[in-house]
Amino acid sequence: MASINSQGRFYIEGTIDVTLSVFAIICNGTLILAVALSSCLQTYANVFMVNLAVTDFLLAIVAAAHSVSFLVPSTLPGLNTLCAIDVAFAQICVGCSIYTLASVSVTRYIIITKSTETYKLIFQRRFIALWIVLIWVVSASATLLPLPFGIGKLGYHVHCDVIHGNNTQSDIYERILAVAYLPIPLVILIVCYTKIYLYIRRHNQQLRRRLDVQLGNGDDIGQDSHGL
Repeated sequence: MASINSQGRFYIEGTIDVTLSVFAIICNGTLILAVALSSCLQTYANVFMVNLAVTDFLLAIVAAAHSVSFLVPSTLPGLNTLCAIDVAFAQICVGCSIYTLASVSVTRYIIITKSTETYKLIFQRRFIALWIVLIWVVSASATLLPLPFGIGKLGYHVHCDVIHGNNTQSDIYERILAVAYLPIPLVILIVCYTKIYLYIRRHNQQLRRRLDVQLGNGDDIGQDSHGL
């Protein structure tokens, strides 16, 4: 009875995950298509938004394949290899998405707070291409480099996942991913958006003071005209 309930839960989870994946594929595919068809959206700053959409699009495809592992028998030939590839690619896409979000915050900080000359100096084709490549390389390195050293193992374990045959090695692998994917992007996000907030607040305060000065001068002129 318990195994039947567990199997039923897997079918429900798999169906929900596939549905959400299809929705994500449609949404991100639409964004990619919009940028491809609209020349006004094809800016260097939007490269990171496109990269984010591409990673989420690929992640949705991988997630759909991952969800199928809930629905197929565990004895399916080649399932362990397919799951290993699926999980590795999914983790790379997750890391890429996180670093791309951090990169978006950097681009917004530069666009809002820096001059046009600084923007043009930084956002050049070669530099942006190198930036995107670096995002993918860092994400792939964090996922793949520990595996040849026996740290972590990917494959089929109830469904596609990190195999917890050796709990110590699996825990180390997951900690490596957490350290590689979370602290640096999180700090970048917090710093950039905090600086953007402070810049906009300071700018609004300056505008308010100028407006007060202009209104004060207007009142003085009005009083002088009445005196005359």
